[in-house]
Amino acid sequence: MKMFLQFGFLLFLFFSCAHPQQKKEVKSASLAKYAVGFHLYERADSFDLELGEVKISFAKKDARNTFIVSSTTQATFLKALAASKQMVGLVDPNIFSDSLLNAKLSSGQLINFKTASAPDWEALLKHKSSILLGYQHFSLSQKNAKELGIRIFSINEYLEEHPLGKAEWIKVFGVLTGRYAMADSIFKSIEARYLAVKKGVRKKGVKVIVGDFYDGFWSVPGSQSYIARILNDAGAEYLVKNEGRATIQMSKEAFASLFREATYWRKLTPMDWKPCKLTKLEIQQQFSLFPTCLKAVMYCDVNKSAYFEEALLHPDQELLDLSRMIQGENGIHFYRKIEIE
Repeated sequence: MKMFLQFGFLLFLFFSCAHPQQKKEVKSASLAKYAVGFHLYERADSFDLELGEVKISFAKKDARNTFIVSSTTQATFLKALAASKQMVGLVDPNIFSDSLLNAKLSSGQLINFKTASAPDWEALLKHKSSILLGYQHFSLSQKNAKELGIRIFSINEYLEEHPLGKAEWIKVFGVLTGRYAMADSIFKSIEARYLAVKKGVRKKGVKVIVGDFYDGFWSVPGSQSYIARILNDAGAEYLVKNEGRATIQMSKEAFASLFREATYWRKLTPMDWKPCKLTKLEIQQQFSLFPTCLKAVMYCDVNKSAYFEEALLHPDQELLDLSRMIQGENGIHFYRKIEIE
């Protein structure tokens, strides 16, 4: 019996040594520090990228991809990485104001793929080896693209709520272009500049409201939105509280109630405000609002400042503008102060 037990023990050792347990590969932490719209994992010789339901691995030594671009911010990311030459064409070219891109489009260096709702399918099929960069609610037919073998990656940096979340999408472009080290270095510089400005901000107790009027309602960012967070970092108190939705539709009465408390009103939409000053009467006449405490409007003319393209990778400059205005000074990058008399 004893010999039998010893034999069984030796047999167990033999098979334990002959067939060692396979160790499961431990997934590293995501390289996305602030952004929530993508996950990125680094392995020894590759990157694993997750964009919603799309999961794809890119070998670090892969040749660089080429791209069909559908938004100005996508072009901004590529330009920052010195990868503009990897663009083969544009979807919805009318939205691009960059003179260099428009010149390349006119000369045929970039292909006009027409609009997303009515694209040039023949041209897209010819360039299906390129990655088509779309976004949430992209109107191009996903079904048709899939049937033709056209890859669409959804780039949703504009949905990020953290002030550094949008800029961090440069890491996605770093992987796609084969320039991750460069992208990571750029982002670390952006992060350092933003945190340095934030550290120097002094709280003033200034109350700010943000909103624009559309179709009978006031469109107002929620309390966890990008603008709410950057205003808080700039030393202001954002008047919308405990509202997790990105955007709220407020009635005229609800918005007017908050507006009466506001010291500053931040506006982006193009307006015909040429003077540096407005009267309370003019605001009442144009918007039916009563600016009881309002001292100034933080105004950005998006048609003249290239705000959406420039602020993307310079959130520190937007933060500096807002903090300066809250301290009673004027903006120097994107915003100008319109005082209320």
